[in-house]
Amino acid sequence: MRLSGFFFFSMTMMLLANKALANDFDYHSAFKCNGQEKFTWYCEEEKKKPVKKAPAPKPSPVKTAKKPVEEPTPLTEEQKDLAEFERIKKTLKEKRKIAYVNPTNKNMKDYISYQNFVTKKAAVFTDKWKRVIWQDPTLDYSQKFPVAKIAKTTNLEQRDKAKMAAFQKLKQEGYGIFFFYRSGCEYCKAMASPMQYFQSFSKMDVLPITIDGVKDEELFPGSIVDHGQAHKLHVTQTPSIFLVNPKTRKIVPIAYGWVSVNDLEKRIFVLTNTKPGENY
Repeated sequence: MRLSGFFFFSMTMMLLANKALANDFDYHSAFKCNGQEKFTWYCEEEKKKPVKKAPAPKPSPVKTAKKPVEEPTPLTEEQKDLAEFERIKKTLKEKRKIAYVNPTNKNMKDYISYQNFVTKKAAVFTDKWKRVIWQDPTLDYSQKFPVAKIAKTTNLEQRDKAKMAAFQKLKQEGYGIFFFYRSGCEYCKAMASPMQYFQSFSKMDVLPITIDGVKDEELFPGSIVDHGQAHKLHVTQTPSIFLVNPKTRKIVPIAYGWVSVNDLEKRIFVLTNTKPGENY
């Protein structure tokens, strides 16, 4: 029994010793990594292969709601008329150009036919114009400025009375006429008669002023020599006529150069007694 126990103990110790010995000599070399020789003092980790990422799914297109197709706004009657006018004008112009460049019988007939069509429409327009005016006196220009001989004469007589009243009022307010002239000025001499007639008609005072110091008492009695009036009124040519009020110092340029007596009266009346557009 003792021998058997000793043998078992001896065998066990031998196995342990062999295992320890094996452990002492069976180790990994400092120059080996995973069984491969490495000439470094440490084992390099294997480079990891980059992991290919799966492509991101493409975003599905966003479906936008389709806008309803808007129906074109119907044209008004005025817009239709304007479009038709432009069409007629364009067509006539094109046909005329074609006939001018290539005056064949066909092209000429085509243009003349369309021209007659346009002329007829113009005649209808003119006729309709007269009919509307006849039925609405507020639209009739001849009511204010008649063209018939008798009516025109009556209208002129009324205007003459209005001018006379206006000139009398201007005289009462202190207005008079400055008439600038120079010696040797033929247009100035030609204004002598109109100025005398205007003075007798309007009863307004007229003061002739010579700008070169040479008086012409025969044509312009009562003349004075210019003492700066011409410079103040920027007179650069003769004859020159101004309506002047010494009391209020108001000055109204009337004419530069020769004018008829009728034109002179009209200008003074219009510039002092009417508003722009009133006589038209």
